[in-house]
Amino acid sequence: MMYDLATNFDNELIERVADFGVVKSIYGKLASDVVGGGRPSIVLPKISRKQLRKHIETAHKHQIEFNYLLNASCTGNQEFISSSHKEFIKLIKQAQEDGADAVTVANPTMLGIVKEQFPKLNISTSVYMNLNNLSKLKHFENMGANQLTLHYSLNRDFGLLEDALKIANPKTELRLIANNVCLHNCPYGIPGHSNLLSHSSQSKDKTQGFVIDIYTVMCGLQKIKNPAEFLMADWIRPEDVHYYEELCDKTGNSNLVLKLTDRAKTTDKYVKEQLKNAR
Repeated sequence: MMYDLATNFDNELIERVADFGVVKSIYGKLASDVVGGGRPSIVLPKISRKQLRKHIETAHKHQIEFNYLLNASCTGNQEFISSSHKEFIKLIKQAQEDGADAVTVANPTMLGIVKEQFPKLNISTSVYMNLNNLSKLKHFENMGANQLTLHYSLNRDFGLLEDALKIANPKTELRLIANNVCLHNCPYGIPGHSNLLSHSSQSKDKTQGFVIDIYTVMCGLQKIKNPAEFLMADWIRPEDVHYYEELCDKTGNSNLVLKLTDRAKTTDKYVKEQLKNAR
């Protein structure tokens, strides 16, 4: 099984995880940009474009790809305003020039923009696109996505996962987020929580990168009240990864990867806690 790993932009992280031989790609973004992403700026490493380029170069040296995140679920319709649209294009062009192999998008409009104007970039769909059925999978695949991140709620639906692997184009990669601990079928997640996070990393947003993440607080309170929610969450145990590998063997489609979050973790936590069982 191969993995997509969040990066904290510590070059040592790449050096250490490369030895495992299972990291296909790392993903991240500048702490703030015009599009925004899935984490508030305040928790992200503050890096320059020069540091971004160096990090991507280090990844490529170890045959690891880099995916730049454009995964804001809400951009306030800025993609339809001429001046902002041009800024979006400029950002994507910069990401490509800095060496990004792919970008992650969270709405169909952004997918179309990248597909039309940046054909050399691979396109991943964010979990914020809520791909929770086969119809959506085929729709975004037909729009040109190269990698489809399925909604957390499908992680343990082996019947649907089997069907997804069977109907997906052999060149299309399917991705599951393996260490998500959100509430199962979270009532706060999409669009409430995803929109809050998206705006709090947009350079022109009034929050200026800081926000009280009320949805995480509400989620935590639910788990305190009912600890069974921890077990019901959609995470995948390391010792259960073999079931997903067997599913790939059964369908003849090995294009399934596991995604590991979170971009605010230290290098030691990534290496010791998340990838120790992934050799």
